[in-house]
Amino acid sequence: MIRSLLRLLPALLLVLLPAAPLHAPALIPPTGMQAPAPSLAASLPSLAAFVEQVRTGAGTHITGIYAAELFAYPVVQQPAGQAGFVSSLADTLTQFGMASTYGS
Repeated sequence: MIRSLLRLLPALLLVLLPAAPLHAPALIPPTGMQAPAPSLAASLPSLAAFVEQVRTGAGTHITGIYAAELFAYPVVQQPAGQAGFVSSLADTLTQFGMASTYGS
């Protein structure tokens, strides 16, 4: 009896295994085919101007992140007790409280 089942095993596997791929089709459209973004370097403030824009006087918090000729983003802190808060302001970063607590 075992031998007859073993002979049927390849046929059973063909019936049980799907013919289509087991993964779902891509739900995220492909990117990278877009025209390159215009250079931001011309619109970025100088470091001194950026420091003045983000300076709050609170020396214990990060208020901005700057890389010459690449980006200049203000940084806001998460309000206390709101671990899910993310800034809705365009081109503004959020410093997560839990990361600050553990040294990042």
